[in-house]
Amino acid sequence: MRLHKVLLSFILLAFTFMVKGQDLVYAGNPDTSFLTARDMAFAGHRNSARDTLNHILTRYPEYSDVRNLLGKTLSWDGKYKEARKHFNRITSNERINKEAWEAAIKNEIYAKEYYLALGLSNKALKYISNDADILKLKAEATNLLNKESKSTEQNRKYYNRITSSEHSNKEAWVAAIKNEINANEYYLALGLANKALTFLSDDDDLIVMKAYATMKINQLNGNNALDGVELPSKFAEKEEEEEKQKNNQISISNTFDAFDKVFDPMIYTSIEYKRETKAGAIIPRINYNNRFQTHGLQYEVDFYPKFSKTFYAYLNYGYSDAPIFPDHRVGGELYSNFAKKIEASAGFRFLDFSDTKAIIYTGSLGLYSGNYYYSLRPYVIPNDNGELGISGELLARKYLKDADNYLGLRAGMGFLPELRQLRFGDELLAETLLYVESQQLQFEYQFTGWLPSNKYRANLGLLRQELVFDSNNFYWAVSAGITAQVKF
Repeated sequence: MRLHKVLLSFILLAFTFMVKGQDLVYAGNPDTSFLTARDMAFAGHRNSARDTLNHILTRYPEYSDVRNLLGKTLSWDGKYKEARKHFNRITSNERINKEAWEAAIKNEIYAKEYYLALGLSNKALKYISNDADILKLKAEATNLLNKESKSTEQNRKYYNRITSSEHSNKEAWVAAIKNEINANEYYLALGLANKALTFLSDDDDLIVMKAYATMKINQLNGNNALDGVELPSKFAEKEEEEEKQKNNQISISNTFDAFDKVFDPMIYTSIEYKRETKAGAIIPRINYNNRFQTHGLQYEVDFYPKFSKTFYAYLNYGYSDAPIFPDHRVGGELYSNFAKKIEASAGFRFLDFSDTKAIIYTGSLGLYSGNYYYSLRPYVIPNDNGELGISGELLARKYLKDADNYLGLRAGMGFLPELRQLRFGDELLAETLLYVESQQLQFEYQFTGWLPSNKYRANLGLLRQELVFDSNNFYWAVSAGITAQVKF
């Protein structure tokens, strides 16, 4: 029976990996696909070509010709930063790949990053010495850099004369700020934008240029690019409209627990649908558990009402007639966003079993710092005898390229608040589990797939918990799971 459950759990996990695999895994002839993509790219169908090239790289990530062509198509479309990553990966591994060095240098010239182009030229010549084509590109970068330095200073003096006497001359202010941005003088650009806004308050174009300069300064200082960035209302409305185009999401989650003694493996599966509305997100969910040779379903719905930019809430209701779930589950929590990227909340969870009831008081304190997020959440569980079950959870995340990609670590200790019921003989235990000691550690990794709107999250955890029926005797459990999220 134990082997049967293990096999069943891996089949469920494999189903989720198949969903992911359909999105990520390439199966085909890479050379043939590359030639097809090249023909599409040269015919002007660069988006289709990139789809094919990205697909090949999921199976053959070191196919340099594929990656080089992908970088070129991005560079042709002005996506210089994305192209830079691909060229850098090739030249880091293949030092004498002349075609990749040339494409990388040209990419920086197209982006008007002449210092970077010159630096890449010098670096390429260390591995491919005295190459005529690379020397030519180096000379071009040097010439453009010299011209830019002279023209930037001349333009600065010219625009300064105009803006000093014509404070409301928007065209002059915009040109002056662009001049500094093009020269990578972001502090000067930010200063000019602030000064221009004192004369032309609430001007959308100036606000956008100020935001861009602020983002660049944040990146140079290693901070979150969006720190202190504000966009005019019309851009916020456009962003909101774009987000509305994908306001539905389906998630499938599978988790498997294995124990070192006493208990058989346990399986947790859920499927949910998320709908974004003007009032807030609504999430109906179905949970399936298989534990103690007993299986059951639970039906839940979450609602996240938005009251303002500062306040929003979490509301939850769940129902089940299975003995391994509470009959009713109710939750509520109010969240508040404070200044300096601090978030705090306070709320409760109420669980109604057939023979007992429990209420859990909880809250959280979260802090965003650059690309990191930290959160502390306590749980306080009173009982009829006046005793308290107390536990806490610490969450730390490092965001990678965006908010949908991160590494996380959860650590918890105290008295387990999740009410994963255990069994003593023929009796399912509910309330007593609130007061057994436990420690847990969980790693998580979330990443986007080939389609950026698809997200996947994997987790691996370790739990040490006291046996309900044998005080001071502990068991160990290993937990592994994956969640697939598809947005549409």
